[in-house]
Amino acid sequence: MYVTIAECKGVEIRVPRSCWFSFFNSPYPAHKSSSAIDIYFPDLEALFPADEGLVLEVERFECPRFRSDADGFDYLTIIKVGEDAVFKILHVKPKVEPGERVSLGDYIGDLWVSGYFYPWSDLHMHVEVRPPNDAKRALGAFRLDVSPAIKLISNPDRISNLYLVCEDCESYVWLKSSCRRDFISSGLALAAGS
Repeated sequence: MYVTIAECKGVEIRVPRSCWFSFFNSPYPAHKSSSAIDIYFPDLEALFPADEGLVLEVERFECPRFRSDADGFDYLTIIKVGEDAVFKILHVKPKVEPGERVSLGDYIGDLWVSGYFYPWSDLHMHVEVRPPNDAKRALGAFRLDVSPAIKLISNPDRISNLYLVCEDCESYVWLKSSCRRDFISSGLALAAGS
């Protein structure tokens, strides 16, 4: 089952209920301006998060290395999702090619340890909605409407200040609200389902 977690330019961004996602966990400019989402797929296979799209570009490019297990490059995939919108997808080694049509839930590639990842970054797919004529820059993505994610919260006035430790990793601790029904809390990474 898929849930809508954001909307932009008439396109719904949808993920399986088993996925974690985050809007604000990165210093990357698009996250600071509420125009990007990171999706964490439990099986490390990236799935297309919209109803339909057309792959326009696939590119491998060099990037810095912020952690030792990362490669010095990343992948960029541009997928048309509307007349005035494309997805810019990063951190996925693509298994799709230009000209290929994709639909919700289609396997599009494997999550990749990007050189851009900080030590606290888990494998994820980065998604931005952008104008087709400006698909690649770090700035300029459309702002996401995150109200669908907020609506997943059963009682937004009763969000708990108590958290459970879900993971204790070398570079960070992953916390989850102690209220089973809370999907969002205090700017932490989000869960599409529990």
